Amino acid sequence: MQKIEITIEKGKGHYGAYAENVEMITGIGDSIEEAKASIFNCIEIIKTFPTEQIPLALKSDYELIWKGEF
Repeated sequence: MQKIEITIEKGKGHYGAYAENVEMITGIGDSIEEAKASIFNCIEIIKTFPTEQIPLALKSDYELIWKGEF
């Protein structure tokens, strides 16, 4: 199972999130929960791309590992 490491950082007025080891996965929100939801939404959108554009990590089982100060 692929582990996808997601870092959440507090910015000025929002939280940003991104995958450290998989390209294209990003998110943003007014809270940690919204940033996480944005990541899940981003992943679902990426899965609709043509197969050759989907990162290999999303083509099989994966686990999200959340990192950050929360």
